[in-house]
Amino acid sequence: MEFQKPPFHPSLLTLTLFTTFSGQAALYQAVEVGSPTESVESYGIALENELGSTDCFTDYCAEYSYLMAGDTLNATEGFSLKDEVLYGYDNGFYYLDYDDLETYCDYEYGYSTCEFWAYYHWYGDESNDIGGLKNEREAYYQSNYQQNATAFFRSETSEFIPDEGSYAPPLTEYSYWFVEGTEEKVVNTVDDDDAVIGNTSSGYYNYNDHYVRLYRSRGYYLSSDETIILEPEAEEGMTLTDEEGEQYIVNQMGSTSAFDTFTYSGEKYVVGSAAVAPFVYDDSDKDYDSENTSDSDNEDVTNCVDDYSEDSYEPALQPECQNFGFAHKAFIWNLTDNDGPNTDSNRFAVTDWQTDTSDEYEYNDDAYSAQASVRAAAIAQTGSYDSLPILVGYNTAVDDYNNFYMQAAVFRPSNLSAFEVTENAWQTVFIDNVEVEEEDYIYSSSMATGINDNLVVIGHAKRDGDNPYNGVSDDRMFVANAADTTPSASFFDNHGQDVFFDSAAGNANAINNFNEIVGFVDAESFREVDSKQRDHRGFIYPYDELGTDESRLARFKSQPWWLDDLTNGGEYSSQNNHFRIIDASDINDAGVISATAIQCFEDESATSSMEYDSTEHFSYCNEGVGDERVVAVKLIPIQGAEAADISQRTEDTSVITRNGASLGLYTFLVLFGLGSIRQVRKRKKK
Repeated sequence: MEFQKPPFHPSLLTLTLFTTFSGQAALYQAVEVGSPTESVESYGIALENELGSTDCFTDYCAEYSYLMAGDTLNATEGFSLKDEVLYGYDNGFYYLDYDDLETYCDYEYGYSTCEFWAYYHWYGDESNDIGGLKNEREAYYQSNYQQNATAFFRSETSEFIPDEGSYAPPLTEYSYWFVEGTEEKVVNTVDDDDAVIGNTSSGYYNYNDHYVRLYRSRGYYLSSDETIILEPEAEEGMTLTDEEGEQYIVNQMGSTSAFDTFTYSGEKYVVGSAAVAPFVYDDSDKDYDSENTSDSDNEDVTNCVDDYSEDSYEPALQPECQNFGFAHKAFIWNLTDNDGPNTDSNRFAVTDWQTDTSDEYEYNDDAYSAQASVRAAAIAQTGSYDSLPILVGYNTAVDDYNNFYMQAAVFRPSNLSAFEVTENAWQTVFIDNVEVEEEDYIYSSSMATGINDNLVVIGHAKRDGDNPYNGVSDDRMFVANAADTTPSASFFDNHGQDVFFDSAAGNANAINNFNEIVGFVDAESFREVDSKQRDHRGFIYPYDELGTDESRLARFKSQPWWLDDLTNGGEYSSQNNHFRIIDASDINDAGVISATAIQCFEDESATSSMEYDSTEHFSYCNEGVGDERVVAVKLIPIQGAEAADISQRTEDTSVITRNGASLGLYTFLVLFGLGSIRQVRKRKKK
């Protein structure tokens, strides 16, 4: 498979082939943050916040300054714990097996490699039975499951890993026991109190020689002295929650997610999403047909509700209920109240869905379930919302045909003069330009992923598979202002910056209070439709808006950069040349960045990394036969570094052909939505 070179951008790559690096200091030192597990790959996800006035470019910051949290993987994920529904797309719950995954890839991305893509998302590491959607779907029958995703929170002197498997609801009438090493965990953020917020599964339990999971995902809040698992709550009175069985399965098995926290009027809250109702369960297309069952087994998801009995039935112990789906609302939990966050008075919806439909199912329209989530929160420091909590994420919109779509939204307080944190205290404002249905269906979904105190919002819109642009149907990054009467998305690829060339896709993952945005962006410009997925590189974009510091903006020459350009030259150049940054996931106000890189090793047996063959952007690793591994890194600003210290990497302008034979198990480790790109590609010469 031929490796196609990225576009040559004068503002990205030097205009000359030879650059003298003497006297240059770069802007960042790259420091690997090792995972405390033996997992194959680790990803930088979130950082301890800067709560004062430290700027690591002017004040010295050590390698271990600011704790960093991350995720690890042993194989390709099938269904990320960071998504309420599969790939942030399947709110119909129809993507159940290998064929469905290939159909999704064909329709939404159009790669010529979709068979390959589906294979790894379905099987994971097939030889070791780790990862992939199949191992999750078949765990009940195979009585086997191995942990794939773990999480860590680490500095030079301390580390701890959330381990939540023992926090499952009791089923006192049944004999079952927890199987060690089967729970999955991810990190979403680190808050101002250094608490870790993320999602965890219950892990698997052995029940009558079958593996059952009591819930697929629950948000957690983990501080130094307590662990809280956030529970859902069935919203009674809706069409599909008016029976005890419907309410029971929501409360017992329903998912929650935790993405951020905020403090208001002296009380602290977690925000995310929670299941409030089951999906439409009388649809046989949602029944998973295991290779270990026959039609006569009648494993119908209707059993999960219809067979409910107060005395004798637990849906979590039935195979058909292991893949049950739910409608989710944007949700909030009060951590401060003495009664605890899981009491009825301390957990509630942020707002209702925007599902103006006359259908009898106000949150389920035949096939689709309404979905909503809060992905980030901020206390406004400006304008008419000053000192009030503003939330962002997505809510469900309904098109002209009563189809439900997940659409980027800002959640703003309904009452500005006497605001209180109560149920439905926020109102949904959809972000213009990223609506799923305008004159045409340009996007299949959209989501706001971050917001800062200046109310600058970031997010992405997924191009619909029927409407690719220049052969690309991937995420399109945007910025908006939550204070505007109707926030409107401004797309990065319209900002006149070469990093965000026309058709460049990516994710804007985080923004600090100086409007410095980090994420990943395409590093290649070829068509993906009928081809393959582009490579990516981590970026920083100093966005010039209210709250931007002019001296910090000048340090970046008022333009975005690939982070690899800012780690080149000077004292740390050799050390930094062990890495190429493929994603940036978080940035705090001190300027420290959490990121993910590929790291060069001589071969698969090597224990110490080595430099890439040159400092060029796409240099070989050990002449093309080295081993590149995915690692979590922290980018520490170098004290005293300024714009004059930037030493851009060069691009080899000779014709290079690289062999894709190393496109293996870990090539397609991609996390869709908020968080990091999980993708690595080994390159070897022919």
